[in-house]
Amino acid sequence: MRKSASGTGTGENCSIGQLLEAYYGDGGKRIRGLVNQIFFSKYGGTAGRDMDEFYSVANEVFADIVKNGRYDSSKGEFNAFLYRALCFALCDELKKQKRGRRAAEGNVSLDAPVGEEETPAGDLIPSDFHMEEALEAYFGQEGDERVEQYLGSLSGIQRRIVEMKMEEVPVEEIKRRLQLTHREYKSCISSAKRNENISLFTKRASRYAEGCGMNDMIPIDLTDNYRMDKCPLGSLLDDMKDGKLNRKHILQRKPYQWTQRQKNKFLTRVLNGQPVPEIVICEQMVNGKKKSHLIDGLQRLSYSELYRGDGDVIRPEGAEFYEIPYRDYVYDEKGNVVLDEDGDAKSELKVFNVLGKKFSELPDYLKARFNKFNVNVTTFFNCSDEQIAYHIRNYNNQEGMNKNQYEFTGMSVDMAEKIKSISDMHPFFY
Repeated sequence: MRKSASGTGTGENCSIGQLLEAYYGDGGKRIRGLVNQIFFSKYGGTAGRDMDEFYSVANEVFADIVKNGRYDSSKGEFNAFLYRALCFALCDELKKQKRGRRAAEGNVSLDAPVGEEETPAGDLIPSDFHMEEALEAYFGQEGDERVEQYLGSLSGIQRRIVEMKMEEVPVEEIKRRLQLTHREYKSCISSAKRNENISLFTKRASRYAEGCGMNDMIPIDLTDNYRMDKCPLGSLLDDMKDGKLNRKHILQRKPYQWTQRQKNKFLTRVLNGQPVPEIVICEQMVNGKKKSHLIDGLQRLSYSELYRGDGDVIRPEGAEFYEIPYRDYVYDEKGNVVLDEDGDAKSELKVFNVLGKKFSELPDYLKARFNKFNVNVTTFFNCSDEQIAYHIRNYNNQEGMNKNQYEFTGMSVDMAEKIKSISDMHPFFY
C-alpha cells in the first residue's frame, strides 16, 4: 500500500497507522461493523452463524489490501473500496462453507484433503483428550481462576457451547438453542479445544484417563540412552526402502499428510542445502532382533523418497529460492573432466530452476547434493513399547502455523509491530 491512502470516508489522507487505528481501534468495532452490515443487507443477518470465521476473513482482506498495495486514491474512498472487497470475500467464504456441508454428507477418505489448508480428514478425528472431563474437574473449585481464564479467551458462541456442555445440555439441544448446523457446532468445539489456554488443564488431564500405565517420573534411560549423528539423506531413504528402517510402527500416522506448501518448501530447502528438523529413531529388541522404528520424520522421508523416485515434482506454492545455483564440471569431447592451469577440475557456475522438474531431470550436481544432504538423526536405544509411545507423543505434539500466522511473517517489521500493538490490547483478536 502507498504511504498514504484516501481516507476512511472523510476524504482526508490517512497513513497506514491511522487506518489500522480507525478500523481496529475500540476492539475492532469498525471492521466488525462492516462485516455485520454486509450480512444484514445481503444475507438476512448473523443468526446461526459463527461470525468469528467471517471476521477472520475480513482481517485477511484488510491485511492483503494494506500489504500488497491494492488501494490508491484513484479508486475512490478507502471505506467503499474495502466494503466491495469484503462483499466478494465473504460471499466466497459462504460458498466454501456450503460446499463443505455438502461434501460432509458423503463418505470421505481419511487421507482426503479438507479445507483450504488441505488438512487430511484423519487429522480432524477427535483425540482421546476430553475437554469436558478436564474442565469438569475444575468447575466449582473455590479460588481456581483457570476456568474463567479459559472461558474468557473463547468467542461468545464458543463460551456458551462449553458452558451448556458443562451443564450436560444435549448436543442437539445446544444446536437448537444457538441455531447452529452440525458443521458450525463441530467447528466451534474444535476451535475451543485448540484454544491455547486449554493447556491450563491438559497437563493434569491424563490423570483422569483409565489404564494409561504412566506416572509422573521419566525413566532414566529415556534421557541417557541415546546418540545424535549426521546421516546422508540418500542412506536413510535406502534403509527405509530396504526395510532396515521401519516406517510402519502401529502408533505412527500415515505418510503423505503434508500440504503442497509444506512439501514444496521442504524439498527446496534440501536442494539449497539448508538445515531441516531432525529425524528420530527408536531401536527395539523384538524376538532377539534389533528393529529400528522411524518415530519422527516420516513425512520428510516419504516425500523425499517420492521425489527421488520421480513420483512428484516441486510446484510454486510454498517453494522459496527455487532457482538454485550450482557448479557444473566442464568435460571434453571424450567425457573427461577438463583441468585448469593449476591442475584442478574446471567448473562453471550455473543456475537451475527446479519447478516442475523431476528428480531425474536435475543436474548431476543437485542429485548428489540431495543424496548426500546431511540430516541430524537422534537414535534412542533399547526402547520398550511404552518408551516408543512416549517419544511419538513428545515429538508430535507441536502445531504448525495456520495460514494467517504464516502470511504474517511476510509483513515488514514496522507493520507487524503496529498490528501486534493493536491486536494484543483487544479481546476481539483472541
